[in-house]
Amino acid sequence: MAATPRELSEVLGALAIGDDRLVAGRRLYRGRRGALPVAAVVSGIGKANAAMAAATALQTLSARWILSLGVGGAYPGSALDPGDLAVADVEFYGDEGVQTTGGWEGLEATGVPLWEGEGRRWFNRLPVDPAGALALGRAAAGVASVATGPFVTVSTVTGIATRAAELEGRFGAVCENMEGAAVGHAALAAGCRFAEVRGISNRVGPRDRDAWELDRAATAAQRAALAWLDTLCEGTP
Repeated sequence: MAATPRELSEVLGALAIGDDRLVAGRRLYRGRRGALPVAAVVSGIGKANAAMAAATALQTLSARWILSLGVGGAYPGSALDPGDLAVADVEFYGDEGVQTTGGWEGLEATGVPLWEGEGRRWFNRLPVDPAGALALGRAAAGVASVATGPFVTVSTVTGIATRAAELEGRFGAVCENMEGAAVGHAALAAGCRFAEVRGISNRVGPRDRDAWELDRAATAAQRAALAWLDTLCEGTP
């Protein structure tokens, strides 16, 4: 699953597409990578679109995995450059919480979790499948330089240095995106394994769209995703 057609075009070109259909207004493509059945969907940008698309797809399909891929921004301390790759080992909702006179607090401050299941409660932090993150990181390393670490999903793209430092420090994050936590949330609700890879288009901080390398980042993420799919064909996570 990716937010835009640009972020999924190479994957679609590499799959043997058998059919496509509209599901809740989104085009769902079904095909194969070798012997592996694969479905792909462009969700639209942002958390709401990603959550709706992921939930609908997971209700339609019998999926073992859902992979969120696309472009993202690298936090300054990550040492990642445009064209590099980031793999999530945990996802955080970066905006949900409470703004107090003492600063921002996460959803734990409200006592109301975003999801409950199997005797557990999830607030801002959402799990990523550890075996999937490990295998995805190995696959990504064959494409470009890669860092594995926490991701932060935001509704408002960070465009100033102070906000970048705040989010990086709060979550220990390597990468910022706009959909991943919502996809992971849907996966958690559906009992599906979740992984995420992002190609780095820019450093998070002062906004300079002219310096962004979106095509390079999207290509790297998709090549990592295809390499990971090949490991699934071979029977590894």
